Amino acid sequence: MPPKHTPLDEIQFENLRFLHQELGGQLNNETVLWYFMNSPFYDANCNNHALLFGNAPDIHRLRTDRKYLEEALKMRFPTGLQFMVVADPQGPGQPWVIQKQLKTRVDDAQGNNRIEIEVRGTYYTVGTKIHMAPSLLDVLRSRMLGISTRLQEVFHTSRELNHWSPATGHTYLPPNLYRSDAKSVAPGFASRLGSPGPSEADLSQALQTSQPVEASTTAFNDDFFLASLALTTKYGHEYMDENPLQGEPGSFVFASTNQRVEAVNKARAEAHTGATLSLPTTRANEGGSSIAPTPKPAPTEPASRKGSVAVKAPPPGKEKRRKSRGMTSPTSPSAPSAPLKIE
Repeated sequence: MPPKHTPLDEIQFENLRFLHQELGGQLNNETVLWYFMNSPFYDANCNNHALLFGNAPDIHRLRTDRKYLEEALKMRFPTGLQFMVVADPQGPGQPWVIQKQLKTRVDDAQGNNRIEIEVRGTYYTVGTKIHMAPSLLDVLRSRMLGISTRLQEVFHTSRELNHWSPATGHTYLPPNLYRSDAKSVAPGFASRLGSPGPSEADLSQALQTSQPVEASTTAFNDDFFLASLALTTKYGHEYMDENPLQGEPGSFVFASTNQRVEAVNKARAEAHTGATLSLPTTRANEGGSSIAPTPKPAPTEPASRKGSVAVKAPPPGKEKRRKSRGMTSPTSPSAPSAPLKIE
């Protein structure tokens, strides 16, 4: 298997030994082409090589004067491959720009013969290093690769942020991003305008005890979601009120209701009434007599001046009792008789 060659636009050339031994240790306008000829970017089948290593009578001037060399390339070699310095540094630290050009003769639409120059490569210097400039295709390819990589990262991040639940629907941001100022959401410190508010010590203590809201890390489960949806559809009409609910879905009961409180109060009242009514019967049984006592007759009012007897009407709201004749018994009391006084 043949070895893989590194692309030229990924190579940087530097030969300090040749620079110090042959070129005096520094690059300038006269030595930059000689330094470039020792790099892997140089092609020996070019017009520069044929002119510098030929038998020209002005060979010494060609090797020491770059401007004279470039003019000789244009005049003596109208076509072919050549290397030309197209830009000189305008200040310290700026680069030289060298182009690899291919000159060919073409005929235009009018039939005129002219020289067409095609740029095959561009090179530049950075200090004592020579780099190959990337082509437009390589630049666009690199930019498109960077854009596609960033888009993949965005899609991956958005897929992790996406969350769906029956209660909130689709959300794309973690809950902790919705938190506002800590003082405005501190629990238990809402107050109206003008009312006394909490002190700074109370606020700091409440903020220290409160736990930060974290995003849910539970993975989505299809079975759990379907079970939750079925329970919501079946028992979705049942809601919690101020009174807590007890029991299971489908058989909820209130822990405390008004009807229950009224029932408890009614039972207590009935128990108290039953105990009160049973008290006289118990006392009568303790006396040793099996006969119920006869109630005392109501006292009679004195007669009026005209000789008539006035009977006092029963008080309103009380049940009128019917008088009964007492039974013949040695224990029956006799009604008291009082003389009537007539004025």
